[in-house]
Amino acid sequence: MAQRKRTERPQTQPQAIKPGMDFSTLVSSIREAHEHCAAQASRAVNISLTLRNWLIGAYIHHYELNVHRIARGDSDYPSVLQDRLGADAPACLYATGEVSILRHHLLGLVCSIRCPGSIIIKTLDAVRALRDAGVVVIGGFHSPMEKAS
Repeated sequence: MAQRKRTERPQTQPQAIKPGMDFSTLVSSIREAHEHCAAQASRAVNISLTLRNWLIGAYIHHYELNVHRIARGDSDYPSVLQDRLGADAPACLYATGEVSILRHHLLGLVCSIRCPGSIIIKTLDAVRALRDAGVVVIGGFHSPMEKAS
């Protein structure tokens, strides 16, 4: 995604208070102070509104994905994490989809796009057999083999 160029606006600072100011200088100084502060307030409001809109979008995205929060101790928390990591196990997990699969034995795939053809064919057959047997296969699903599982 292309980055947006920031256009720098000239920053005019209000004039310092000078002794012996005449009326037109007074009016001019007040106008400059008002314009400077109004511009600063406008930028602050724009930043706040942008952050608010981003946060609302994140909430809606989270809701639409049906994200589940799984805390340590919940029935869906994978016991293998607690068993293997002990106190270092994450306090909570975030998951989308069917979280009950986390109770089953899982197989994680780490695949390379560049492998000898004979290994790819054997592994692809093995992964399909595991999938058909109901074994949960977890991977990044970027390689052809992971996509087929």
